[in-house]
Amino acid sequence: MTASVETILSDYVTMRQSGAEPRKALDKLRLAIDALPERERQELAQLMRHWERDGASGRSVATVSHDTPTFQRAIVTCTKCKTPNPYGTLICVNCGALLEGLPATQDTQYLSETTGQLYNATAFHADAVLLLKVRDGDKVYRLRPQSHSGELIIGRSAGMGSIALAVDLSEAGGSELGVSRMHLALRYAREDSTIQVYDLGSANGTYINGQKLHPREVRVLQNGDELRLGRMVLRVAFVLE
Repeated sequence: MTASVETILSDYVTMRQSGAEPRKALDKLRLAIDALPERERQELAQLMRHWERDGASGRSVATVSHDTPTFQRAIVTCTKCKTPNPYGTLICVNCGALLEGLPATQDTQYLSETTGQLYNATAFHADAVLLLKVRDGDKVYRLRPQSHSGELIIGRSAGMGSIALAVDLSEAGGSELGVSRMHLALRYAREDSTIQVYDLGSANGTYINGQKLHPREVRVLQNGDELRLGRMVLRVAFVLE
């Protein structure tokens, strides 16, 4: 049974009052949060922000609202690493520092965005593992792009000579499914804690969520994306360990 917004919020508040850091509490509740419909995730995020702002100081937690509007929100700059974060973010997407309780005089720029992002789908945490799971198969590839300074190549090993592949899709049927020897490259962008991917001029193309990439076109990979190389589909997941 899917947990309700009220139940997840109660669990979050209990963990925070017991001394858990916001990111740790969110990580423990991630499965329950992901199971919520998008509208309820937005409600939950708004309530968590209300609690961090008011409830943690002893004031009451806001009640559930079923109208989560679009606001003009400020970008909060992390005082530790100077990374800009969306308004209401509890943890800096770059360095993991707490953003709650920052002074009101911080630098801001305004943009229109919908509230409700509990964590940034593009941000790849320093302790995260990138999982690439072959659809219709049991093969899962694990990578830590943040441990490498250059690009990591995905393809198949036949005829590659001395070129090392970070992910060799040969055993998963890469040749039959149209994966090129040097099909795709990815790299960890430390400046904004994201994973960038680009097609290496493959014969059968690279697609993200059905959209084809032009050769060398750089795209940011997100948690939950569907990555297709030729006819091989890989499910993308960012997992904290």
